[in-house]
Amino acid sequence: MPVAETAERMVIRMTMNDVAEMTCDFITPAVAASVLKMDTGRLIEYARKGALPFPVQISGNRVKISRRGFMECYGYAEPEKKKTTAEQLLAEVHQINTALKALGLIVARLLRVLDEEGYDELLDAAETAEGGMKQ
Repeated sequence: MPVAETAERMVIRMTMNDVAEMTCDFITPAVAASVLKMDTGRLIEYARKGALPFPVQISGNRVKISRRGFMECYGYAEPEKKKTTAEQLLAEVHQINTALKALGLIVARLLRVLDEEGYDELLDAAETAEGGMKQ
């Protein structure tokens, strides 16, 4: 983050990428003003008038700005989060569960076909084949 020093204070200039890397749900008017390169007081004044294009919450004298809404207003997408181990495991379990359901449907259909075409005859043929293999 570039830093500009003035006679009164040190000002930190933030970019939209800095906001995207944050993990909080809300940003302060100072952060938004820094990104927009405007005065914080002016931004708060616009917020109180309802003249900002992004979501703002005002409670008494406090102003909070939705980080996600602020980013979306200016065309920035939320960065894709990396999946945690638990999320990966849950995704794998879901895939296995889906595969097992499909396998169950295949087995059920196979049993219906065997029942229609003489399941008993197939079992007798299998037993006969096993007997021949044991000798």
